[in-house]
Amino acid sequence: MSKKLIFLLPALFALTVSLGAGAFPFLKTWHDASNANNYQNYTRAGGGGIYGTGSAQDWGIKCSHCHIESEGLIDVSFDVFPSWTDVGGLEGYIPGERYTITVNLLGEHLGFDNMYMGMPVPNENKNGMVAVIEDASGRRAGVYHTDSGVSSDNCPAGPPDKNEPTLMSTYVYGDCHGVLFTETNLQTSWTFDWVAPAAGTGDVTIYWGVVDGDWAAFSSLDDDVKEGTIRLAEGS
Repeated sequence: MSKKLIFLLPALFALTVSLGAGAFPFLKTWHDASNANNYQNYTRAGGGGIYGTGSAQDWGIKCSHCHIESEGLIDVSFDVFPSWTDVGGLEGYIPGERYTITVNLLGEHLGFDNMYMGMPVPNENKNGMVAVIEDASGRRAGVYHTDSGVSSDNCPAGPPDKNEPTLMSTYVYGDCHGVLFTETNLQTSWTFDWVAPAAGTGDVTIYWGVVDGDWAAFSSLDDDVKEGTIRLAEGS
């Protein structure tokens, strides 16, 4: 086991037991240090650049490693345009093709009766989605274009202001190795475009995770999670 992974695992354990680190509903949190920073007078650890998709770039770490005790009641569907191509009976992509991918949370059931210190928290329900697309060597495959107008081929160094008027459902920043959800309340679908890599890349895999969350300050322990992979063969 690498030194980096040894360091990360205790940090992830701390996330699961701390209310202050109950979830990552803020865009800035994903690239905040995993050894914690000061956030509104309490300690909140960050993701350290790991998105929890289970991909190689995420060190195999998944959403469910922190969002434990999931009920398993939600499901996820994908709308893809144009549709994946058939490659010998397998789903595949066309090199250089631009695909619009929408990830849908189905069966949302958490976050409708949020209470904080005895007071209701209306319309603060925060769900989440992350996606990473990698080639067989664990490198980012292709280019992400988010519906907020930023892309991985011109990667922003940091997150936007959460009140930015052009902010929609997805964003990339930092190392842009994957697509992140924005700080939008009541979001149950997330859309981004993916430009497939050049010919000769070979098979790629989409690693994804979706969380049925609640209010940003609540613990992540009872958030429902669905995660998985989609293998795509290279077409022509």
